[in-house]
Amino acid sequence: MKRSLLSRITHLVYNIAVPYISFPLQKVFIMNRVEDQNQSQPEETAQNDTQEELSKLASCQQELIDMKAKYARLGADFENFKKRLEKDQTTAYGQMQKSFFLPLLEIVDSFDLALSETNVSDKSIAAHLAGFSLIRRNLQKMLEKFHVTEMKNEKIFDPNLHEAVMSVQAPEKESGEIVNVLQKGYLLNGQLLRAAKVTIVA
Repeated sequence: MKRSLLSRITHLVYNIAVPYISFPLQKVFIMNRVEDQNQSQPEETAQNDTQEELSKLASCQQELIDMKAKYARLGADFENFKKRLEKDQTTAYGQMQKSFFLPLLEIVDSFDLALSETNVSDKSIAAHLAGFSLIRRNLQKMLEKFHVTEMKNEKIFDPNLHEAVMSVQAPEKESGEIVNVLQKGYLLNGQLLRAAKVTIVA
């Protein structure tokens, strides 16, 4: 009887006391869980911030690479433009020089043709020819001042320097040998200004 009563009292005390004891424990457990979550959130935020910064850094590096490549292309394009411009200027200057000197060479040809008449008995004509010779020499000096030089008489035909206007049979000479210069050729700065018109052996 006493044991039964004691057992009932113990059971009653347990039912009353346990909720009051377990509630603080549950509260501590919940608070610890909240603290753990609060501690994990800054770590996750820091990781996200780090990943975002790394992503921005990678993007900046790629932009820098693209800008360097673009700058290199622009530099190459500019150098090519300068070369084309210099080439065009040189070509235009050469064409301008040719358009100026070629008509002068025709005047020189006329003087050469007049001075080729050596058998002149008339003194007045001889005096005129002497004047022509002086003018011809002055023209030659002026042309040489601008680097226009008379082409040397070559023995063999060169298609880069000569224009064959006639061909003759000459068994004693080699084929392609120049036998007569009909019109002199000229060079400008060492480059062909006017090809020489020649007669060659067929």
